[in-house]
Amino acid sequence: ILVDNQEKDIDGLIVKAGFKAKDLESYLPINTIFEESGLVAVNNAKAIGVTKNKISMLYRLFSSGIPIPKTHIIRSTHDLDNCLKDINTYPIVLKSISGSGGIGVSLVESKRSVTSVVDLVLEESGVFPVIIQEFIAESSGKDIRAFVVGDKVVAAMERSSAIEWEFRSNFSMGGNVRIIDLTEEEKKLAIKASNVCGLGFSGVDIVRSNNGPKVLEVNANPGMKGIVSATGIDLAGAILDYTISLIKNK
Repeated sequence: ILVDNQEKDIDGLIVKAGFKAKDLESYLPINTIFEESGLVAVNNAKAIGVTKNKISMLYRLFSSGIPIPKTHIIRSTHDLDNCLKDINTYPIVLKSISGSGGIGVSLVESKRSVTSVVDLVLEESGVFPVIIQEFIAESSGKDIRAFVVGDKVVAAMERSSAIEWEFRSNFSMGGNVRIIDLTEEEKKLAIKASNVCGLGFSGVDIVRSNNGPKVLEVNANPGMKGIVSATGIDLAGAILDYTISLIKNK
């Protein structure tokens, strides 16, 4: 492989997939070319493709028996009645299929509001379909980010909003973080969620509900700054060690 016009022997790649879902067709073929040449890729193209699209990611979780909030995918406001009857509570969470870092996520307080917001998203931005989920009110604006490498939870933190009225707890949006101990159930859930998506490393977002932990989403390109500042754990080193172990086993 040529790197800076020099031939290099490379055994593996660690892929931080910072691109958006709409750019999958441009970036994933590059990943695939490296993989087909025999390199070990962590994360690989197939797993990145699954998780970058929230619909495919959520379906993978749901079909594997992993608990998630009640979720509906809609393409127009004509689909709202059935999903709102099923969720049967307000507020509800509205998500775009490709947002990250809390971008593209809204909390909607009433049916009148959700109709207007969905119309706005579909007509103004042309982004469809959209995801509607139940809001887990008892989580009090907090969630858990579990950082999974291989078959192990390497670190975990609790995230909470720094602003009273803000329900999004993402560190990239100014959220507070602190180290947290996961239950064995939460650890197993995070590892299973990461594995069913095919990821070598991931950030698994979990919310604690009255009915037990539920997975909000799985990230193929989890930010490290917040969790490193909360835990002091060398996550990059853990990913590197895992990748080297795969190369040696191959």
